[in-house]
Amino acid sequence: MSVFDRIMNLTKATANEVISKLENPVLMMNQYIRNMEEEIDGMKSELSRQQSASRAYKQRLDECEQLSQHNQLKAEEALAEGRESEARLALETKLRYSEQAAEYGRLYDQAKHASAELDIRLEGAQEELARLVQKRSDLSERLQKAEAAAERKAPSFSHGFEPGIASRGFDRIEEKILQWEAQLGLSRDYKPGSGTAASSYEPSAPAPDSGRASVIDEQLAELRRKMKSE
Repeated sequence: MSVFDRIMNLTKATANEVISKLENPVLMMNQYIRNMEEEIDGMKSELSRQQSASRAYKQRLDECEQLSQHNQLKAEEALAEGRESEARLALETKLRYSEQAAEYGRLYDQAKHASAELDIRLEGAQEELARLVQKRSDLSERLQKAEAAAERKAPSFSHGFEPGIASRGFDRIEEKILQWEAQLGLSRDYKPGSGTAASSYEPSAPAPDSGRASVIDEQLAELRRKMKSE
């Protein structure tokens, strides 16, 4: 093997080693797509969880409202029959369910709002994924053409070695890689929104206090006025 052939082989091997150590554009695009698909799957799971929580909160809201109304009727009936202590107890229970209904209503609205936001973000992410998949196909085709053209225009050492040829070859490799990098402006953040995670929150019954007793007294008085007017 001539010295020129040895230099040519060494130059090719070095160039291939440099290129192999760089991130392959196709592999990079595939990884971006996989990452985005995983993020979309995560958004779908979170959306399903928020929707499930929303349904659960709505069910508890309806139950508390019904129980509140039921105890209101019990208080009216007990007071009409002179059982004031029972009426007072029914009004206290009614007040507790009313407070829980208000809390479940807040949680329901919160989960419903988070679901709506996630749904919009998910739709946008799916549209962007479809666009990037198509762009990956286009860029891969352009990359193949660029590689084929680069091979056709590769410098030949068959007619002897000239100083600076290897350096210029590396410069051309660097220029091509810079062109690839410019074409691959695809790196973005698709972080799932930090939608409020719904939890299995159960509002606790507040402890009796003077304020609650005052409210019950007022409601008892209102029931008495209502009964007198009937």
